[in-house]
Amino acid sequence: MKYFPTEVVQRIVSNLQDVKNPHYLFSTLMVNKEWCKVSVPYLWELTLDYIPDKYNSYKCIITYLSNAEESSRNFLRNHGMDLLTSPPWSTFNYPTYLTSINYHHLAILIQSYLSKTNDDNNDDFIPAKEKLLFQELFKLFMKKSKYIKKITIPDTINLDGIMEDIPFITRYNGASKCLRGLKEFYCYWNFNGSFYKSIQNICKNIQIIKIYIDAYYDVEHLSKLISIQSNLKQLKIEVQEITVGNSIIINDYCTPIFNSILDQKNSIQKLELINFSFQFADKEIFEKLINCKYLRFLSIYKCKFLESLNFASLNGIPSLEEFYYCHKIDDYFPENLIISLFHSNLRKIKLSFHTMNIIEAIIINCPNLEILKLSTSLNRKNILDIFSSCNQLKHFSFKGKHGGNNENNLLIQMSKFVPLTLEILEIQMCLQHPWIFSADSLKFFLKASKNLKLLKIIHKEPQQTLDQQFSNPLTPENSTMKTLSRDHFDVIKESGIGLYMTSGIKFSKKLYPNYVHTIEIPRKI
Repeated sequence: MKYFPTEVVQRIVSNLQDVKNPHYLFSTLMVNKEWCKVSVPYLWELTLDYIPDKYNSYKCIITYLSNAEESSRNFLRNHGMDLLTSPPWSTFNYPTYLTSINYHHLAILIQSYLSKTNDDNNDDFIPAKEKLLFQELFKLFMKKSKYIKKITIPDTINLDGIMEDIPFITRYNGASKCLRGLKEFYCYWNFNGSFYKSIQNICKNIQIIKIYIDAYYDVEHLSKLISIQSNLKQLKIEVQEITVGNSIIINDYCTPIFNSILDQKNSIQKLELINFSFQFADKEIFEKLINCKYLRFLSIYKCKFLESLNFASLNGIPSLEEFYYCHKIDDYFPENLIISLFHSNLRKIKLSFHTMNIIEAIIINCPNLEILKLSTSLNRKNILDIFSSCNQLKHFSFKGKHGGNNENNLLIQMSKFVPLTLEILEIQMCLQHPWIFSADSLKFFLKASKNLKLLKIIHKEPQQTLDQQFSNPLTPENSTMKTLSRDHFDVIKESGIGLYMTSGIKFSKKLYPNYVHTIEIPRKI
């Protein structure tokens, strides 16, 4: 192995790199000196992406502090830090390899390090030490890292004092060089606009932005940050409305954000909008998405006042292949918008709600559909229409209407129209009123489904009023799955397809050890 060309060793090591399992690379360190030299950069570039181990992760901080400049080490010692475990040297210059920073993971590492090296864990100065250590580590990273490609700021950071320092990330020496190559930016913490302003003059090559914003404060600088990117490909924005008293403060944040998205019309491929309110937006902003000629994925999640916009000239986004829509039950359903997006290039549709017009539009306009997931009830005729019209369908998930009646005829009719491409069929049904069909009908359907690999039956817990919960509470006895019997299971095993069936209800295993929540039959390969 020692005679392998360096390029081959690099390919082997890179294929073993796994952010969830960093130990995969440990064995490559032990092969020989050359393999070790190749492996160390791969192991240490994602150090702050690895999920911290409460027993050993603090050693990363020890190693990093060995690479800190003497002035920084003296500063920490003068503020009560014990650096005896961190000698002022190391075999490798580890900070130079770092390419990704997860603030939450860094916070955990710092806390773990201080708990191991601080004699008095009740020290009132620990929060101050945490902040100082964070600052010195960031000085080290910004000065020595060749480039940071990814920054993640989750909403679970538990380090006192760290948040007030994040907006000034660019103040450290070397930050402009280090952050110039930032490609991925994930920020789920609610900052004011000054944070985005602090990075927009440096980070102009971000390709993925996923962000949580305050509807009132962040819009101007966030819009500019989006607008100035040279090659933005993915954008996800979740909006938090501000409430003062009983009133919600809303301004037109949609228009400037959409205008900045249009500045990326030649590169944006994936767009996700969550909790947007279009109440005060320009009426034509959504129509302009047709100019985003490479937009392949669009997700609209619980957005409001879409019905107030114009869609007449939208008539489909030519490159759109995937469309997801999740509806707030108490809001107006923008049927016209959804229908206007349907065209022959669509390959995947996922809807939390649909109408008859929506289904008709899918049948007429989306013949090449491969994945269709519907969460509200689909009538029997529509099931057959979709089967007969969408003959490229690979994955079909739908909610059946209340069963209790004999569905043998439906299953036989489905077998006549089932697409030859179908690989996964998921049927959602009521636990108390499931579909009833014979093992023979199932056998007939499975025989017609030439390429079916998995049948999923997802039972839904019945919606009960408060009175019903008291008068007829759910118990293991009245929550037993009755959809399939042993004869059905024998048919499925004989066919070779896989089965996943769940009741949708979990009871305590200690109290009800015999209750069956899930049944799985593996597919024969």
